[in-house]
Amino acid sequence: MDHFCAPDVSLTKAAGLSSLRTDRLYPVNPDPGIKVNALMLGDETTVETLISPSIPVTYGISHRDYFLPRTKEEIHCLFSNVGYDLSSKEFFDSVYEKCNQIDKHPDNLVCVNTFKDIMEELLEDH
Repeated sequence: MDHFCAPDVSLTKAAGLSSLRTDRLYPVNPDPGIKVNALMLGDETTVETLISPSIPVTYGISHRDYFLPRTKEEIHCLFSNVGYDLSSKEFFDSVYEKCNQIDKHPDNLVCVNTFKDIMEELLEDH
């Protein structure tokens, strides 16, 4: 009657997947105190910008990058690379000085947004 004995269950695996999966990583849930600060997302976080992002966003540039203080050389390099004609040193210096009066940075740095606004304003006057 040995052939009617049940097999030793401790030596064989049950069919299917085990109830505790050790072959997959599960996401870690953050602490309940961690919340998204909706005020810090800015006005650009909309469904439209997620579906169709602007050209600078596709290059990894956020709206905050336009307001970082930059040196005179950085500003000249940035605007020359995007196609502005800054060959006139007098024009560039006058725009940069007007930006210094507006931004009032202690190290005489200006932001890209201020420089663009002042330069376009002066180009419209001419």
